Amino acid sequence: MLQIEKLSGGYGDKKIVDRISFGVEKGRMLGILGPNGSGKSTLMKLISGVLEPTAGVVRIDGKPVGDFPAKELARKMAVLPQLHAHAFSHTVRETVSLGRYPHQSGWFSSWSEEDEAAVQEAMKLMDISHYESTLLEEMSGGEQQRVFVAQALAQNAAVLLLDEPTNHLDINHQKELLDTIKKQAIEKELTVISIFHDINLASMYCDELLLMDEGSIVRKGEPHEVVRTHDVESVYQTRVSNHPHPELPKPQITLLPGVRRKLAGQRVRAEDFLVTPEFVAYQSQLPLKTVSSAVVNAGSGWFRNFLNRRVDASYNIDNSFEEMVDYIEDSGLKATDTVAMMTAVRTEHAIVREYAGDFGSIVVAVRGSA
Repeated sequence: MLQIEKLSGGYGDKKIVDRISFGVEKGRMLGILGPNGSGKSTLMKLISGVLEPTAGVVRIDGKPVGDFPAKELARKMAVLPQLHAHAFSHTVRETVSLGRYPHQSGWFSSWSEEDEAAVQEAMKLMDISHYESTLLEEMSGGEQQRVFVAQALAQNAAVLLLDEPTNHLDINHQKELLDTIKKQAIEKELTVISIFHDINLASMYCDELLLMDEGSIVRKGEPHEVVRTHDVESVYQTRVSNHPHPELPKPQITLLPGVRRKLAGQRVRAEDFLVTPEFVAYQSQLPLKTVSSAVVNAGSGWFRNFLNRRVDASYNIDNSFEEMVDYIEDSGLKATDTVAMMTAVRTEHAIVREYAGDFGSIVVAVRGSA
């Protein structure tokens, strides 16, 4: 377990982090969030021992970090910093192998089977084995990032500190990297602390989040306790909308623009619906916010075209979604901008009525009987 108690520190006389306390259990992953200049990287340097704290203590399994000899601490804690300086040219294998240095001893250390296995496993986990003999300067920033994560994993430390591990990575490699780290945390009971700029990624993968501002903790807890509209807007000074992840019980945010084009109002009228023996359709000049259980574009979204298509009662297609998409495209519409559903009843019997009230009006379309 990693325990931080009333930790303070900074650079020279300038205090950046002020009396921060929290703990992370084995097998758990904590994400640190906060705007630029909030103290995230400084906190990570204080935890790792790169910076000497002015107050407080960091403990690993109850023992202060300062009481560990350098090599012993490196066997306990692996660190992936934000930036890497390359003083010498190394291959991928040589770079990952540096993660085994804390496990070497004596003047004439020999490379063990355990060292080799750790390096091979780390390269495999980061999908860089085929780059084994490639020089780092010949790789993209994203590929280099995966190499340095592999180096940290090869260290086989109980505590893993990561400063923006998904930096430079495309969305697929972001997912693969965080999937791997999460799996390692669970299976090897690692204690993982990671800085994130992407709030949604942090919410998806972390057990707990810590939101910082001006060197202090604003809120700490499970993602649903931290990723709250008011707190995020207050700390980041921007407008956001909070909504649930479609597959996980985790909150996600959507950034709301500060500059918006004002759209002219549009009234949905009953007479604008097209009712034929083949379908009932409505086309809007402007995208309308929609909630639907349709075959195509179910759920919520913004769409212009709305189509209820009649099919025969004997309709039996293996992939009704693809068949419906083809039908939409053949009709001259865009499937990405159309909510489409099916019915076996006769669409020409549909009744469309508009009802007025103090709030405005509502249009109701009811399908007729077969």
